[in-house]
Amino acid sequence: SEHPSECSDERVFGPFRFIGMSIIGSKNQANGTPREDAYAAAPLPGGGLVVAVADGVSAADSSRVAAMAAATAAVRCVGDSSANPASWESRCQLAVKAAQDAIAVAESFAPDRPDVRVLGAMDQLRGNGASTTLAFAEVCPLESEVQLHWCALGDTQVMRVKGLGLGPVEPVSHPGGVSGDHAPGQLGGTTMHGDPMLGEVKIGLGDWVLIGTDGAVEAPLRARSREFAATIRAWAPSDSNLRDLLQPLMQAQVKGVFAARDDRTAIFVGPAGGSATVAPQPSAGVVASEVEFDDESLPESDGD
Repeated sequence: SEHPSECSDERVFGPFRFIGMSIIGSKNQANGTPREDAYAAAPLPGGGLVVAVADGVSAADSSRVAAMAAATAAVRCVGDSSANPASWESRCQLAVKAAQDAIAVAESFAPDRPDVRVLGAMDQLRGNGASTTLAFAEVCPLESEVQLHWCALGDTQVMRVKGLGLGPVEPVSHPGGVSGDHAPGQLGGTTMHGDPMLGEVKIGLGDWVLIGTDGAVEAPLRARSREFAATIRAWAPSDSNLRDLLQPLMQAQVKGVFAARDDRTAIFVGPAGGSATVAPQPSAGVVASEVEFDDESLPESDGD
């Protein structure tokens, strides 16, 4: 299937282990509509990793195309600018603009795709077209710690699990909660609602970075925060792929939470751990939540 209802990856890029999971929600399953989330990742020349997660806005029927285009374009742009001495803020602006351009091009192809309908009525009234949330991060190893640069627009959130201690999953991008410090925003091909938040922080070598859509954060990640954190801390490369341990938690039903019906997409980035079960991936290609592209075959037209 070009856009499967579930997909996942587990790979080792240099010193980091990358896990991506995207699961269709019960709402889209019941409606017979495709999963609207996307993720993408690519290694950086200096041993780091750039990752992105996007949550297509349901009001636009071509939202899944917007999400895939935005996530892939942001990853490529951040990777291309990794050697740029410009500030992280300037690089974020470039990545957001690249994501917008990719959405605009992808949307122009959407009516020709059999699985994508043209714009939903709500977005037609807004004049907004296909749109998506977007969060991306650059994770780079330092001598005794890890440098995390992040950017988030909307309610897709950046979080972390400290490698030491017994604490739960902790927020990075939205410390006061989505309603507390940032109204949900979205990115379209020509418009942007809300302002991106961005920042940089040093984290421990054993810490894990998480980026999740609201369906993942508000339902399984927040509701079972300590269980996620404990599973990550207790994992050892000799046990099994960490993806296999996290997947049941991602799929768990959470009652009384509206977002539990939404698609769930999250990426996890942490220490590689030296496992022989997942071969290192030296390619500079982009790993996306539908298919792996290399730099030459990645289509400029729709990122999908």
